[in-house]
Amino acid sequence: MKKFVLAATAASLLLVSATAYAGTPDQSNVRGKQIELGAAAINDHGRLLVPVRLIAETIGATVTWNPKSRTAAMHKWTETVKFTEGKDTAYFAKRYESGLFALHAPVRVVNDQVYVPVRFLSDFYGYQITAKDGMLTINSPFSQYEQQLLSTGELASVRRLVMDKASRKLHFANAPIPYLPKQREGYSTTYLFPVGEANRFFLLFEDTVWFCERQGDFFVVTWEANIPVGTDDMAHLLLNGEVTDATGPRPVTGKDFFYYRIGGLMTTTIITAGKLAHDGTVTESGMKRMVDGEAAVQTGTLELKLPEEKRKEA
Repeated sequence: MKKFVLAATAASLLLVSATAYAGTPDQSNVRGKQIELGAAAINDHGRLLVPVRLIAETIGATVTWNPKSRTAAMHKWTETVKFTEGKDTAYFAKRYESGLFALHAPVRVVNDQVYVPVRFLSDFYGYQITAKDGMLTINSPFSQYEQQLLSTGELASVRRLVMDKASRKLHFANAPIPYLPKQREGYSTTYLFPVGEANRFFLLFEDTVWFCERQGDFFVVTWEANIPVGTDDMAHLLLNGEVTDATGPRPVTGKDFFYYRIGGLMTTTIITAGKLAHDGTVTESGMKRMVDGEAAVQTGTLELKLPEEKRKEA
């Protein structure tokens, strides 16, 4: 199984379905969303339990119920969390991992409603939650500062946040593509941001490319493909459409990109940055070569934007 490991880049610096509760999958942004608890909540020795249906409606998920196993399954993107009546653990399945995590209180079924501890929203999805005066407030996994930065921040600073934090917690909109055994020597991770943008980007690594875009409170991989070894580097093969096993809607094309690449072989690491034009022309703005972790050569600038580049999100 291929696992994506983000080389200190950034910063260099299944279910049996029966009854289904309808969620609203387009609600990916729930910052400050409040749920009036009223009689809907259960307090279990200080642990707050809420109907899973309410949670699903709030975060844009769907829920299915298996009466035979007494299990409710929440689905968001390609991820699933299963809650079984009486158990204080939940089973989860993501792209690269699966297993159990603690709920800190057992799941209950009362009057045909499945109640789950709200803390799982924080433990599994990363939401910030507070309960006060009969209201449950669900906030973004990003801090207020990070939210502001993502929305209106200076371009290089936003890209730094995206590369260092957001791209480590990606979610997937589509099923996995076929595994392509590694064919290239060394290692390489490349970010391609459309000029002026930070909230969507291509991420190239090993022999794979992902297109990642911000959807409310999360960054989601909405398109991915394999890039077999060809007569050019991965970025140019991508521009030329020389990919296989593509899934998801075709992403942005015909754009110029800011690129940031870190790669290496053995004890040598090379970082480069610059502009990749839609016609394939490369203009390097900076380069650093390191040997055994020590800088050997550096030219130009590795700032996370092009000279005179201004933020202009699509």
